Order: sequence, then structure tokens, then C-alpha cells
Amino acid sequence: MALLKDGWEDHYEESPQIFAQGTVGRMVSVKKMSDGRYNIVLQGLRRCVYEEQEVSTSYRQVKLSLLPEDKSETLDSPLLVHLADAAKEYLLSQKADDQYQLISSGKMSDRVLVNSLSAGLDFSPDEKQFLLESETLVQQAGRLVDLIRFKLPTPAQG
Repeated sequence: MALLKDGWEDHYEESPQIFAQGTVGRMVSVKKMSDGRYNIVLQGLRRCVYEEQEVSTSYRQVKLSLLPEDKSETLDSPLLVHLADAAKEYLLSQKADDQYQLISSGKMSDRVLVNSLSAGLDFSPDEKQFLLESETLVQQAGRLVDLIRFKLPTPAQG
């Protein structure tokens, strides 16, 4: 799965540029919609770098390299607390009670927590690309905290 770079709308038929990093995944759900489009849910498996593209067909074909996996599964305690606090504050401000309960349960591994928040929160495609391009779980969690804090409503000044 690759993200098209800004301005793709004007050049869609010309194979607009994509970001160099993306994700290799598998389709876990495919549903045809009444207008002929498809709603596809993709489970990301590994991050990758696109090395070469071929666009002679109606879809792109690429040669890619898988990026090394960050094997760390845990965050240090201060970062985890900072992330959990920011996420809870944001989710409560958005009245996302179900997501808040899931975060509060403490039943997710740190990696699942970071990836679930990265995918599930209301971030722009460019912000999600920024998270995807993190080299480590710690870097992704730090970026996630910054993005969440940026989206928190600011108290009214009197």
C-alpha cells in the first residue's frame, strides 16, 4: 500500500508520484459497493521501500525492499504513560468512549497500542505517512504523542 503524494488529483491518469515508503499487507476484507467501487481493509505486515515501478498496466507493479523490523515490543514507562495520557485526553475530547475504554483496559501490548492509535485516530494521510516512516517503536510513539497533543482542543483564554 502506497500513499500518493500531494497534487495527485490533477495527475491521476498520469500515474502520480508515491511516497518512497509504504506497507506490504494482506487484504482481510473486500466488499463491493453499489457504485462499483470496493471497500478494502488491509492488514499491514511489513514496512517497505519502493525501488522501481512499472506503470504500463492499469495498476502499478513495483520492486521493493522490506525494511528491517524493529523488534522492540515495549516503551519505557515515562513514554508509555505520556502516550496513554495524551490518547485518553484526546479520545475523551472526541467523545470516543469505546476507544477510550479499550485504551484504558491495559490489555494491549505497547506495539499494538501504538499501531492501533496510529491507524485509528483522525490523522491526515500525510500525518499517518509520517508515523509509518518512523524507524523504531519509540520514535513512532513520540511522533504520535506530538500529533495527538497538536490535535487536542486548547482551553478558551479569558
